[in-house]
Amino acid sequence: MLKIIFYVIGLALSFPLVYSLTLDSKLNVSWQVLDNYQDGANSFSSQLVIKNNSNKPLPTHGWEIYFNFARLIKPGSYPDTVLIEHINGDLHKIIPQKSFKSLSPGQMIKIPFNASFWAINDTDKPAGFYIVYTNPAKGEEHIEVLPEVEFIKPTKPKQWNRIKEDIWPLATAQWHFEQNARLQLLPKEQLPIAIPEPVKVKKYESYWQPDNLIRVLASNSLTNEADLLAKQLEMMLGYRPEVVDSTKSAPSDIVLKLKTNLEEEQNSNLYKEGYHLTITEKGVKITANTKQGIFYGSQTLLAQFKVSSVDEVSVNIPAMAIEDYPRFAYRGIHLDVARHFQPVAEVKKLIDVMAHYKLNGLHLHLTDDEGWRLAINGLEELTQVGGRRGHSTTEDEYLLPAFGSGPFPGVNQGSGFYSSADFIDILKFAKAHHISIIPEVDLPGHARAAIKSMEARYRHLNENHQKQASKYLLSDLTDQSNYQSVQGWKDNVVNVCMPSTYTFIDKVLNEIKQLYSQADTNLITVHIGGDEVPKGVWQQSPACQQLLQTENISLAHVELLKQYFMQQLSNIYYKHGLKLAGWEELAFTRLGEDGYGAKRVNRFYTGGKLTSYIWNNVWGWGDEDNAYKLANKQYPVVLANATNLYFDLAYEKHPSEPGYYWANFTNTESPYRFVPLDIFQSAQTDRMGKVIQPDQFENKERLQGKNEGYIMGLQGQLWSENMKTPQQLEYFTLPKLLGLAERAWAAKPNWVGDKKINSQLYNQAWNRFANRVGQIELPKLDYLFGGFYYRLPIPGAKLNEDGLITANIGLPGTIIRYTTDGSEPTVNSSIYKDSFSATGVVKLRAFSSSGRGGRTVKLGVN
Repeated sequence: MLKIIFYVIGLALSFPLVYSLTLDSKLNVSWQVLDNYQDGANSFSSQLVIKNNSNKPLPTHGWEIYFNFARLIKPGSYPDTVLIEHINGDLHKIIPQKSFKSLSPGQMIKIPFNASFWAINDTDKPAGFYIVYTNPAKGEEHIEVLPEVEFIKPTKPKQWNRIKEDIWPLATAQWHFEQNARLQLLPKEQLPIAIPEPVKVKKYESYWQPDNLIRVLASNSLTNEADLLAKQLEMMLGYRPEVVDSTKSAPSDIVLKLKTNLEEEQNSNLYKEGYHLTITEKGVKITANTKQGIFYGSQTLLAQFKVSSVDEVSVNIPAMAIEDYPRFAYRGIHLDVARHFQPVAEVKKLIDVMAHYKLNGLHLHLTDDEGWRLAINGLEELTQVGGRRGHSTTEDEYLLPAFGSGPFPGVNQGSGFYSSADFIDILKFAKAHHISIIPEVDLPGHARAAIKSMEARYRHLNENHQKQASKYLLSDLTDQSNYQSVQGWKDNVVNVCMPSTYTFIDKVLNEIKQLYSQADTNLITVHIGGDEVPKGVWQQSPACQQLLQTENISLAHVELLKQYFMQQLSNIYYKHGLKLAGWEELAFTRLGEDGYGAKRVNRFYTGGKLTSYIWNNVWGWGDEDNAYKLANKQYPVVLANATNLYFDLAYEKHPSEPGYYWANFTNTESPYRFVPLDIFQSAQTDRMGKVIQPDQFENKERLQGKNEGYIMGLQGQLWSENMKTPQQLEYFTLPKLLGLAERAWAAKPNWVGDKKINSQLYNQAWNRFANRVGQIELPKLDYLFGGFYYRLPIPGAKLNEDGLITANIGLPGTIIRYTTDGSEPTVNSSIYKDSFSATGVVKLRAFSSSGRGGRTVKLGVN
């Protein structure tokens, strides 16, 4: 038997546990997709290969291999030497059977199997493999973490296409070249002056060229805004401008001034977040009605400064007058910290870049099946158990592994939570940057972390404190209902029939409210989630049977239990003075004779009682007009559309490109091209690459002009199944965030027509925007707020008829380096300037101004 792993546990306040692992054995695992075409869209075949690279044999029994896999594996589709058992969620295990033979050093075993749907990229592979050795006679259990799974890249269409009808092109160098052909490098003076582009800009012939150190002049009421401006200027100037309270300005000064007479602008676009920015040879002045306006004017000013690479800074900014204000009131980012935790520093960094591009709402998804991330006073189990993941058969101490988080809690971002002090720190930081934090506590589904935490609390207290033990219980322990969520969980929905569920919700909301109070900010809205409640819940719950009898409701009408839950929830919200927000499922009901009738707008929440966040507009699924159905019924709506605004989806179809792709591929252009008030104009192809026909959405409901005001704004989604590190978070976020900022703030673009986009005007506008990103924004993001690990564009290349190789890039101005000997391009490789000849294998790669390289492409090779 392999030697036991000894690990040392280190614990510090607010920090995850740290383990030191000594691996004695090496079982290497590889995985390959074999055939996505075998069963239409129902299943695909793949193969695991486990090779014993140690000097000891893997025995015939006494072990089990655990792993996470987002697909359901078809029972019996694997060899009879093993059993693959689905445990819960995405957790599976391999159990050797009687026919399994010992795996000697150097030997390998192949395990083919079928699983649901399809798989095409590295993200799809099984992950988090670990082996558990057991000795029942001695009651011992030894755990070893296996090396990361090797993804065998596809070589055939049936391996990189999802189904035969999948015509979405593979992102080769040639494909990129064709996509980039509409772009050309532009002079900087032709580019937008900022992202988002201001509403009105008047340029003058002169320049602001301060001959002394810059100062920021502001009254005491604007100290926060002045200090933030000075701090950001320091990153560009190399020194921090002095902030002074003075009425006498000089040509080297930036003056911040709040207007005192607001009566004339009470109803204007400039009233709340708008500003005037004037730059002349005599200095800079920003005026606004509010502190928010001053702050946003400062961000536009910062966009005029160029990145300096010399010690002695020279400022030379064109004179101009700007009048600017946002198109939409809400401009947000949704960050899921439940699936994978993000540290406080990274959340602050995200807030910094959001605020710089004039976004004003951070929707924090704090809870889900795989994690509870906020400490709640008096319910410590929520973070002690629900804030950690590891190997467990009882979940008394932590949750099951998910998304490859492995057997030991604390070694990665599968574990982690915000203490009260952490969260207050985030709230204060966000407030200073004029960003509202909207917390989400996902209920009644997506609640497994809370459910298991409260069950652990119940077991800990039950023997001596029975009344306290059941006070916050979220599950009917005698419930025999059979269901499974979209993510594979069999026990992730709270029981809505138990009074203790509502005691729990009341407690959590009260504690969150206290944290906001301590941060000196107001808690206005709590997002309740409400999505993806699977069929079958509560059917066999004695608690629900009793409630249904009391309320004289047929058990067939389970949909009514959702309504009951929301009514109880609304009462608690009203008690705490909170506004209700949730995903679109809450705004619709399916009441019918069998409990699941046709979908209708839920009348209970009309009149502004619920802000609905709309996500499901997948082209061809039939729900593309959900947002407009609700807005036309006077529902406040936030557009969070999966096809264009799910930033966690893969940028493109390529085996090495991370991310899911269930709704679409979303790249930097996707949010930019989004048309909020007529999303049908945003549709180009469905998720399989089929071109959308002009009449495809002819019968869908359109937004009525009188109800445009119910579209509150836009929100980019960052679901974190595949964002396991801060770097991965930044990769998915940027530069997609820039297109969102443009579309949420800037005026309606001239390329949006009555029924379709004007292609010529659109391509001109996109070319200017893409040039701004490539020439100015990406270099700025290399140093701004410590620098970001944004995704670099992938070069395109083709072999011309004359034998020369021509390259281009999707964000013009980005540096391309190449090699002709088959080696990997580095920061020292040749810079592409013009077509060139080559006889060897050509590789191309984009590089940032800081020397970081993106994904390499080969000419004509996948």
